[in-house]
Amino acid sequence: MTRKAPLAALGLVLASALLVPAFPAHAAWKVLGVIKADKGLDRDEVTVSGNRTYRQIRVKADSADVEIQSLHVVYGSGEPDKIDVRKTLRAGTSTFPLDLKGGDRFIRKIVLWYETPERESKKAIVTIYGND
Repeated sequence: MTRKAPLAALGLVLASALLVPAFPAHAAWKVLGVIKADKGLDRDEVTVSGNRTYRQIRVKADSADVEIQSLHVVYGSGEPDKIDVRKTLRAGTSTFPLDLKGGDRFIRKIVLWYETPERESKKAIVTIYGND
């Protein structure tokens, strides 16, 4: 047996370790809503349908940069949860998972305040995900 075989196997193990997803395998991220963001400062609401409960949400931007000012999650009971994001998302990036107050919660709607820079040639596509 040559020394190259164990080194090649070690390289394969290390490469596969780098391919492990950033979120746990049990994480089930579902699309809650998609917004085609107008340029400038704006506000949009996403009504969440279905009978699922969620523990976390995250927001992803595509096509253009967008600054997420804040978002309000309105639970099934009508109770609002204000999440102050204040983060610029570059096209193709997302926020870290944002924990919902009280653990598993039924979401009625999400209200998002954002700003797309005027310099952007395209409108941003903002996708909101929920993790159950």
